[in-house]
Amino acid sequence: MAARILHGRGLTADQIRSWLGPGRGPLHDPFRLLGMPAAIRCLLEARARRLPVLIYGDSDVDGISAVALLAEALRAAGMPAVPY
Repeated sequence: MAARILHGRGLTADQIRSWLGPGRGPLHDPFRLLGMPAAIRCLLEARARRLPVLIYGDSDVDGISAVALLAEALRAAGMPAVPY
């Protein structure tokens, strides 16, 4: 059904396959995000000084999941993370 709708909107078969089953293809460079280099420097300094990192996120399902994932990643990198 979804493929039929996408085809009706003018997508090609390859585009439909890509839309419905995206792979782990090329990802965007995260350092192109505004402020990313400064954020990384801040996180590295916090890790070096053993400072806790406050993580703030939405209280919806994807927000809670994102905070939990980020907290786990920071802990794995040796940083005490404090979800809020």
